[in-house]
Amino acid sequence: GHAHVLKILNGVSDFQLATNEGSTPLHAAALCGHSECARELISAGADVSVLNSKGKTALQVAEENSANYKTAEEFLNLSLMYYNAADYQGCINAAQRALKLKPDYAEAYNNICSAYNAMNKFEEGIKACESALKVKPGYALAQGNLNYAKSQLKN
Repeated sequence: GHAHVLKILNGVSDFQLATNEGSTPLHAAALCGHSECARELISAGADVSVLNSKGKTALQVAEENSANYKTAEEFLNLSLMYYNAADYQGCINAAQRALKLKPDYAEAYNNICSAYNAMNKFEEGIKACESALKVKPGYALAQGNLNYAKSQLKN
């Protein structure tokens, strides 16, 4: 799919190039609900703060489009976009919407854990990561976030 093509292009293309309307590939992914593409672009370093000609970030485009979201993956992507924009409460809210659609979504619990950790709310972060690990034992990212939260409580 689209995300596979982005993986191939990663490191070769400039993902910050914009159309005449100022929209970047991340804006396009947000508008079309291509959550995997948006994740790949963000992982490749796409700047979530770039404004299009309407003065909107990709996150704002995604928020406006979220009424059309039908899958947990789309809300998980929105959660990641909030996290990358340092809007941790938005990250939690979007991940919770993903969990309403897919209650056993370890990645959504992990996003919640990461956001709580960023907010220095480590008890809540621990609960979220423990939920992720109940659903997906051995999930390394959640285990790392859990370990971080526990280490911060000791300090």
